[in-house]
Amino acid sequence: MDSSRWTETRAREVLEAWRASGKSMRGFALERGLRVQRLAWWRDRLGDWEHAPRLVHAMVRERSAFAGGVRVQLGVLVVEAENAEALPVEWRAALSQALSR
Repeated sequence: MDSSRWTETRAREVLEAWRASGKSMRGFALERGLRVQRLAWWRDRLGDWEHAPRLVHAMVRERSAFAGGVRVQLGVLVVEAENAEALPVEWRAALSQALSR
């Protein structure tokens, strides 16, 4: 367990290692013996909201065929909407940004 006080430089290094790992904040912290709260506190303090988790409301259902609407596929992730115009513009923009990364 890392009980030493962190400097801003140390926090930035650890946060960068976390982002590069591709793991959840919790998984990264547990693997390294760190407190999740410490990582979250430094992320918030340094204004690193780009990598903060975001929640999106979605309904998932299996379909063998998709007629109309919009269908976006990225690897194994498939997002379908029967009426894309009914989706809030903020949701569509967030989805588009996330998929373009």
